[in-house]
Amino acid sequence: MKHATNGVSQVDANTFFAEGTIPFAVPLANHHHKIVIGHNHYVKLTDMKKRHEELIAMVETENAGTRLNDAKCDAAGRLWTGTMAIDKKPMNVEPEQGSMYSIEKKHIRKHIERITLPNGIAWTCDNKKMFFVDSVPGKLYVYDFDLTKGDISNQKVVADFNHPSFAELAFPDGITIDQTDKLWVACYNGGHVVKIDPVTGALVQKVKIPTQLVTSLCFGGPRYEDLFVTTGFIGLTRDQLQSQPDAGAIFKISGIPGTKGLPPNCFAM
Repeated sequence: MKHATNGVSQVDANTFFAEGTIPFAVPLANHHHKIVIGHNHYVKLTDMKKRHEELIAMVETENAGTRLNDAKCDAAGRLWTGTMAIDKKPMNVEPEQGSMYSIEKKHIRKHIERITLPNGIAWTCDNKKMFFVDSVPGKLYVYDFDLTKGDISNQKVVADFNHPSFAELAFPDGITIDQTDKLWVACYNGGHVVKIDPVTGALVQKVKIPTQLVTSLCFGGPRYEDLFVTTGFIGLTRDQLQSQPDAGAIFKISGIPGTKGLPPNCFAM
């Protein structure tokens, strides 16, 4: 099931049902009712108003053991997405079976191999750096980024969640970036959203979320001053579900001093 939600009025504008996992949905440039979604191996254009889908790209269809996961668009309108081994349980994934791709119009290009669980993606305001999360090894990476060519290079680790300073935070998942180029990271199984300085790798701020499976986040609201945080519940025990009644809810964090986000990049057909 896919929802299109107005981040300003918080009204659920459109709902569209689909079978299976929908790991991402990104807006289409200049089309309010159209989004680009991932579904198994397929990238599809979905018209939420007309209930119509159009195939944009097929990724790794020769490999029945993988599927698409998270995705985001860069400022040029390219879609960046990763593949992973099909997971039977959350975070229980065969290692290094995935790759990172970009899709520009209908051209597919592979950039990185031997990924385990691709998740959050973000870019600096000047579009010279790209950030990417591989969740199960617990790594947040940075790359030099060429917006014109769509090239990435010079991989470095920004944060390693295996380090003692990140020990209680479990796995990095979705990420977003604010107007000062600080990263905000959803901590899956860690019950927090954290702010990281990507230059130093320092943990700057922690915000407790009242459920442990924090999955992703983005800025919204009239001035992009609110942080919307998604959570999950699959994999929690019955006792955990009873103690975390809001598991699976979307939370809004408001009033973070000096923090504003940016409008999302849209896919360009």
